[in-house]
Amino acid sequence: LRHVLVEHLQQYGIETEADNIVLFPGYVEALSTLSRAFLAQGSNLYCMQTDQIAYYPTFRSVGANIYEIPRDNYGPLPENFEKMLKHGKLNMLYINPVNSFPTGITYSAERLAALKDICFKYNVPIIENHFLRDFWVTEPPRPLKADDAHNQVIYIGALGTNYASGASLAWVVLPEMVIDRLLYVKMFMHTPSNSSNELLAEKMISNGYYMEYMNDLRSKLPGIIA
Repeated sequence: LRHVLVEHLQQYGIETEADNIVLFPGYVEALSTLSRAFLAQGSNLYCMQTDQIAYYPTFRSVGANIYEIPRDNYGPLPENFEKMLKHGKLNMLYINPVNSFPTGITYSAERLAALKDICFKYNVPIIENHFLRDFWVTEPPRPLKADDAHNQVIYIGALGTNYASGASLAWVVLPEMVIDRLLYVKMFMHTPSNSSNELLAEKMISNGYYMEYMNDLRSKLPGIIA
């Protein structure tokens, strides 16, 4: 499946290798493991004002400070984000840039570029959650992970939310330097695997059925929304 995902992610401009992909039963489990692996007491996590991550108990339980970035209709305001950054501590940005939960906002390309520039300037890692990436009417901007020359973006993709609730599956793409840390924490947390969903995902993606289904669904969305 990880080899299939390498080709699948190339559609979004993301170039990676199978060894840089870690599978999870869902994106919530992926976020929980990421929080344990990379955040600690006193870490600062920045997210959108109405984003669900502000209420995830796992991010609170590790002792991270959660700061909500003011927003407009195009996403978080970069100038506010830069002013909020705490110097001398671990900072991390969490974004859900496509159909952002629960507002439905999709960030503009300009807004994403501004956030990326700030993070690269101050060496701030980014968790880019694209669990709704394939569920769009107007095609969203290029993922930040596609232009991650600094190896600062941790990318989350998912199948279940887009395809079927019972087919939950998520994948995390991250730099080689931190793969071992995430795998260790995943093992420590006894995160389960779902081999049947992994097999389903491998068949649906490799045969093109998944994208065929999503393309058909998107063609019907404007009429449903209207």
